[in-house]
Amino acid sequence: MSVPFNTQLRYVRSLRTAGLKPQHIFAHAPCPKHHVLSGHGKLVAALLAKGATAHRIRAVLHDLDSSHLAKESYPAVVRPFQRYVPPYVEAESAICVKVSDNLDEPSKTLFVKLPRKRLTPASLTKLMTAIVALDIAQKFGKSLTDVITIDKSDKVGGSGLNVDAGDQLSFQDVMANLLIPSSNITANAVARTFGEMLIEYEGSRQGSAYERFIAEMNVKAGELGMADTQFKNPSGQPARGQVTTVTDIAVLMATAMGYEGITKVWGKASHVMKIMGPEPREKKINSSVKTINDYDLIGAKTGTLLPGYYNAAILSEAPKGNRIITVILRAPTAISLYGDLRAIVDAVKRGYEWLET
Repeated sequence: MSVPFNTQLRYVRSLRTAGLKPQHIFAHAPCPKHHVLSGHGKLVAALLAKGATAHRIRAVLHDLDSSHLAKESYPAVVRPFQRYVPPYVEAESAICVKVSDNLDEPSKTLFVKLPRKRLTPASLTKLMTAIVALDIAQKFGKSLTDVITIDKSDKVGGSGLNVDAGDQLSFQDVMANLLIPSSNITANAVARTFGEMLIEYEGSRQGSAYERFIAEMNVKAGELGMADTQFKNPSGQPARGQVTTVTDIAVLMATAMGYEGITKVWGKASHVMKIMGPEPREKKINSSVKTINDYDLIGAKTGTLLPGYYNAAILSEAPKGNRIITVILRAPTAISLYGDLRAIVDAVKRGYEWLET
């Protein structure tokens, strides 16, 4: 029987919610379509009958995967270290880096595939939208309790129909709606609101507030050294020339780690917004990240363009207090996206010689 990856994740999360502690182990299936794991299942059953621990079972399956991979041919990837078997990744481009709380400390690349290939960021764009908005808010003495009003002009382009013109939200709830369900309308409201602040401060109106904010996004990208990135809108909707790379998104994720307005929300499975204005109400929003409850995930953002364009960037815990950022661009399906993420994270955790942070 073939159980889709997303179904497995829902089942594991339900067991954890019930107070159980299931072991969700990712393995490499040797058949051409990577669907058959009967050999792994029989081996695990035998090990359980002998009283093997979860740690022992993972080690044995790792050895089995290594023997399978040694017999197969995969696209070339960089091998920054040799103690692990590099995972097979379906996505066009991917990277995994070790990061530090110290922004001056350089990251260390643990896995990479086509790191400079320029692809569409989709809603990963909203990470930059959040960072620039928080920078402008700090510059003008604004706080996360300040109120932002949704305008009818913001309701252009897809997701985020949980808010309407006239609704008022705290800046913190705006950040939540931007990053948790990935609201395009909220991204537009952020660009308009904070772009207007810049225009008023500068005393010159050359273009709209929306355009001024996007220009600031590109200035920030330049400051961060994101040389292969160009933004054309704040939401990530398709736009000619809006491109990035996994290397640049890893830099963006590392930068986002330093913003409390982002870190307070990007690891939440759900959040209740308090909406003020003509129709006061509370609204529960749910994360677009299907693995948000994974035991090692700290923060994440997805970006999807249909058909066949699935992106994600995650910050996760690694052994001995370390943390890693993993970025995937253009996985062909949602299942392959999360399979690629888990395969990379598990491979580098097993293969890298981790030191105490």
